[in-house]
Amino acid sequence: MPESLDIHAASPDEVVAAHHNVYDMWNRGLSLSDHVQFRLTSPAHRRASWFVGCLGGQVVSSLGCHPFQFRVRDAIVSGVGIASVYTKAEYRGRGFASKLLDWVHHNQHARGTGLSILFSDIDPDFYARLGYAVCPAFEGWYRPEASRAAPSSERHPYRLVRFLGSDGLSELARLYDDSERTAPWEIIRDEVYWKVLLAKFPNDEYFWLESPSKDRVGYVCLSPRDGEERIMDHAVAGDDEALVEALFDSLVARAHAQSKAVGGWLPDRPAAHHVFDLTARRAAIPMIRPITWTGTLDREVLDAAGRCREINHV
Repeated sequence: MPESLDIHAASPDEVVAAHHNVYDMWNRGLSLSDHVQFRLTSPAHRRASWFVGCLGGQVVSSLGCHPFQFRVRDAIVSGVGIASVYTKAEYRGRGFASKLLDWVHHNQHARGTGLSILFSDIDPDFYARLGYAVCPAFEGWYRPEASRAAPSSERHPYRLVRFLGSDGLSELARLYDDSERTAPWEIIRDEVYWKVLLAKFPNDEYFWLESPSKDRVGYVCLSPRDGEERIMDHAVAGDDEALVEALFDSLVARAHAQSKAVGGWLPDRPAAHHVFDLTARRAAIPMIRPITWTGTLDREVLDAAGRCREINHV
């Protein structure tokens, strides 16, 4: 008789085993021991609840549940971010990931969790069969060697001013809230979540977008990686299209002057198309599934959810 998968909340030793297993997928260029230590000490990973599927006491499948809170139009909805869904290579093809996800969804339903979000690196049809809806997802890059000319700084008299993210927490939160308040969907960032985001990648750099009168009308978080800078997070006051364009123009002018590429996850909006070459993402595609929430995931909500920033990736 085939051995059934034993699914349960992970013990501390099983959490270590799960982190060890995923090394081949998400090692960030670290050694195995450093990879496991990073995941054990990372504020984001420590905040998650981990679940495993075992055979004969061995962890063969695992995933993490990160706490989230969403606003869907006027409703505040509790949620989880499903992350690091993984089955060891020799046990794939036996439906273990589906069984684990189904168990976790039932577990979260019993807890009253409203919505689940994940970022698919595989064929989204796998998660669609489990009830997840695909959100449109785009990325875009500006590369100095491309033929497109850099925007003139004279078009938008704004400037980027670097600051330490932890020093600007209250202003960051204000600008983010102001940018998202009219959207039909948003990830709510309370103070605890903001501190997790700020600690997530300590080498990231934060910049205010300052107006000619030195008012802080936006911000951007950049992650330097191998001669490129990834846009991890950004927001402007009121989500104003002209300010978004000024922010992107300022980023591209800075990248052009430094002979660096800049880009990453970007919203499908005129300001992004103005300076970046946007294409549909092939990985990290956001998908949403209702758990206890009984509202409707219409196209407007899915489009808004597809605009979530890379810093929210779990």
